[in-house]
Amino acid sequence: MNPLLDMLSADLFPLHLALAFVFGTLWGSFFGLCIARIPADKSIVFPNSYCFACGQTIRWYDNLPLVSYWILRGRCRGCGTVFGFRHFFIELLSGFLFAWVFWERGYTPTILSAWIFTGILLISTFTDLDHWIIPDRVSLGGVVIGILLALIPFPHDESNIIWKAGPFPFYQDGWWTPVANAAIGALFGYAIMWFIGKIGSWIFRKEAMGGGDMKLLACIGAFLGITNC
Repeated sequence: MNPLLDMLSADLFPLHLALAFVFGTLWGSFFGLCIARIPADKSIVFPNSYCFACGQTIRWYDNLPLVSYWILRGRCRGCGTVFGFRHFFIELLSGFLFAWVFWERGYTPTILSAWIFTGILLISTFTDLDHWIIPDRVSLGGVVIGILLALIPFPHDESNIIWKAGPFPFYQDGWWTPVANAAIGALFGYAIMWFIGKIGSWIFRKEAMGGGDMKLLACIGAFLGITNC
């Protein structure tokens, strides 16, 4: 018996689903940091998470997703400033989304692409709600990530195709095929929004589509390809 295969047994699916939720909340904490810092053009690596009121670095045991919020009642341990509910909500939402993706995708290698894609969309959504912008670091960064992920030799069957640029317009069996399809998907996604924006501007006599929306659909095209864009 192989212990690794035993751990991946479908009989443990409920446990794996719970772990996917926990994994999602951990990433949700990072996504919340990205949502706060990227529009302000701040580093998402340094410094560590800190209280915006008193500047005190948040200790690791006060930065546990979901748990720390309830223990501290949503306040800074140092100064008592209320952090608000939204960061907790983003962690919770990310956990549910990661679990849902695992529920849908199961034990497939392309779940990596699916989780990354989910994170990009989550960050894009909240930065757009907050600032009416989708930063290039998210959208164009997503284009690059989507194309790079196409280099990974995932199984290319119908069950996985939605999380990897599909076999169109190139069908040849080569390492370059998914990369080319991802790149063309990005161009196609951008072109669609550009065209809609031009039509809208002509009808309403003003700018109808922001550049951030075009770049975001380019990101979506890089992950999903033309057929799912």
